[in-house]
Amino acid sequence: MYTPGQLVWIIASDHSGPIEGHPPVLILRKYKAIPKVFPSNEEANKMFVDPEMERVVYDIMCRGVIERCVDEDWIGNFSPLDIDVDSKGE
Repeated sequence: MYTPGQLVWIIASDHSGPIEGHPPVLILRKYKAIPKVFPSNEEANKMFVDPEMERVVYDIMCRGVIERCVDEDWIGNFSPLDIDVDSKGE
């Protein structure tokens, strides 16, 4: 659904929309793998993600940090119109 180089939003855990106040993130890579909710805790991941089921995941750059195996369901389309820009620069 998304392609490398594309800007996307991180979606809130309640799926209400983008996380408020969070900047858009950059898609770096798309592939199939097991999503990682907690990159450093495999046991916690098993509580949230089926460890047997590969899905479409992405590596993203978020605030200068690369996050790996982000589930496609956890990101959403970005539109510049989504940003409230003050035209006066205040």
